[in-house]
Order: sequence, then structure tokens, then C-alpha cells
Amino acid sequence: MERRSLWSAALQSGNSRYLSASPAYALPGRSPARRQRRDFLWSAALQSGNSRCFSASPAYPCRAGARRAGSRRDARVPSVTYGGLPVFPKRFRHPLAPALIVALLAAGAASAQTNPLWGQTKIRNYLPHMSWTEVEDLLTRTDMVIFPVGALEQHGPHMSIGTDFLNGLERAKLVAQRTDVLVAPILLPGNSPYHLAFPGTISLPAELIQEVYFEAARSLMGQGFRRFLILNSHGGNRVISQYIADRINHETEGIAVELGQAAGPFREAPATDDATEPAVFDRHGGVGETSSSLYLTPDLVDLGSARTTTLTMPQHLEAMLPEVVAGEPTALRVFLAESLKAESTGKGTSTRELTDTGVWSVRDLEDSSVERGRRAAEAFVDAAVAFIERWKELRPLGASGR
Repeated sequence: MERRSLWSAALQSGNSRYLSASPAYALPGRSPARRQRRDFLWSAALQSGNSRCFSASPAYPCRAGARRAGSRRDARVPSVTYGGLPVFPKRFRHPLAPALIVALLAAGAASAQTNPLWGQTKIRNYLPHMSWTEVEDLLTRTDMVIFPVGALEQHGPHMSIGTDFLNGLERAKLVAQRTDVLVAPILLPGNSPYHLAFPGTISLPAELIQEVYFEAARSLMGQGFRRFLILNSHGGNRVISQYIADRINHETEGIAVELGQAAGPFREAPATDDATEPAVFDRHGGVGETSSSLYLTPDLVDLGSARTTTLTMPQHLEAMLPEVVAGEPTALRVFLAESLKAESTGKGTSTRELTDTGVWSVRDLEDSSVERGRRAAEAFVDAAVAFIERWKELRPLGASGR
């Protein structure tokens, strides 16, 4: 009782570290860390009223005269923690308890040091997630690479700047889960000069884009990859993507195709709800693209931010719009040849000149749906896989034209 009173007074005064009422209570040779922990345990014990047999490890055994096991007070486990872990009376201790506590502390420390923003899981055949040994192993099964070619450009107030890049990348990943092919994203931006009036858009020159992809292909050829599938997910990159494939075919030992075109003959038109709906103009950032994003990158779509769009087109383009919507080939070709061009061309068809929101559509975005996006994505993936498997049959791995 005398010792407890002394400890209580010392703890309240903040001077417990050096407390010694008599030589019998002297604390020689104790390290500051052990003294600090001992002080904590005594403080907790005093607060819980169970100081006689309060102990967290064999280094602090219960004193003589402790209550016998099974007493009513000892039957309760005190709700006291040290370092975020519970401190138990002796009768609740197990011989492995110290090791378990150390393991839990280590796990807690590791968890506390993990990046709170990281939420990805490792994706099969996705180059940024792979080690070199995994790439080496993949080369024993395939020599094919998908290059997603996207863009960083505005997609209205309800979708992300990265829509084209991310949606194309996700399609490529889905393909690579069904057939062995390396998915190698190279560039985020594409060629989008007509969107530059909207903040966040980044546009690169066509010459630079094709050169970067060409050099990336040459790097992978040096490691054994030979076949390249250029997956374009942005209309402004269409000619660039074809040129990348042409350069690989004409200047290197590699073989390249534009995947969207190659998969075309294998593609079945997805079922849609459009048969009962009036035909309306719906292109960049509209219902089709929004639906794809709702399926492929759902966390990046905010339909609550969507606004009604006002389109302002040159008179001759507006006049041909009904035929464009109807799908008349010549009207559609010349309409797209002139529309969505950089402000510097003087055509009056940059995005900012055509639409106040960045969305090039008059359709109600509430018509967008995950199901519509799923059907479109699955139709493409099915066709792309069918083409790739057919190419593997026609040119088995290791076949050489020499």
C-alpha cells in the first residue's frame, strides 16, 4: 500500500522515473525505455485498480501476494492498451504472446507506411505491373504487344480529361485477360489541338507521337516481340495510328496492324435500345462515350455535373446535320473532315467554337447506362480476341519469314 501511494504521487508529479522510497525500491540499471514502459503499466494498473497482478510480458511479472487466479477481479480483462495493443493480466498470457505482439506491431507499422492512395491490384500481362522475369516468361507464349493510343483532352464537365487514354487502356487489359498479349501503354496525350481552349487538355504534334511509339516498338523488338496491335481510342489519332503501323511494317522486322480495323470483320453489332429512339446527333462526350466510361471507369463519371449543351456550327455544317445523323456516307465524311479542327485553321470548328460545354452531342446524357457501355466493350473485346487468336493460328509463335 505504501509503495502504491508513492507511485501514485510520483506519477501525478511527473517524476516517477526516479522514484525511490528506500533502497528496497531503488531502480538501478533500468534503461529509459524500460522505465517509460514500466511507468505506463503502473499508471494503467492504478487507473484500473488491478495493480497487483498487472503485467504485459514476463519482464514484468506479478508481485508476490497477487490475487489468486479465478478471483472476480481477475476474471475481467482490463481495457488498457500499450502501443495500440491490449495489456493483459498474467492469467490471460500465453507463452507465445510476446512474439504475437511483436508480429502485430510489425504488421501495424507496415500498414501505417502504405500509400493510402494506392488502390490497384496486379493485372495479368500489363507491362507496368510486371517484373522483367514475368515479361521474359510471357515471351515464351506470345510475341504480341498492344499499344493503346489515347489522349488527354476535355470530355465535358461530367467526365475526366483521361477518358480516351483510360478507356482504351481498360479495353486492352480486358483483351489480355483472355489471350496472351502484352499491354504496353506508352503515352497519355495524343493529338487534340482543337480541344486546347478547355483547361487541362494536352496536345502533342503528330510527328512526335508516331516517333515515340515507333521507338517503343523498336525497344520491344530487341527483346523478342514481333507483332504490334495499335489500339486507337481517340478520333484525332486515327491517321497517326495507321502511320505507326506502316512504319513498323516498312522499316523493321516487326509486323503491325490497327486493332480496331483488324477486329472489324469479327465484330457483331451489339444490341442497342436505339431502335425505338429518335436519331439524334451524339458524338464526343455524348451518351455513347459516357456509357463506355460508366462501364470501364465508373468512378470517373459524374452525371450530376452534366449540363445542357448548346451547339453552334457553321451554317453549311448545320444544314447537312440530318444526313450525318442518318449515316449518309458522303455527308458524314465531309462533315468530319471539316469539324473538330484547331482554331488556328480558321474553319470555326474548334470544340470551343462548336459547343459551350465541350460535349458534342444534343442527346440527353441521362440516357447513358452501364449496360450500354458493357455491350459495346464486350463486342469489341470479343472481336479483338477472335482476331488475335486467328493471327496466332496463321503465324504460330517462332515462325519466321526468313
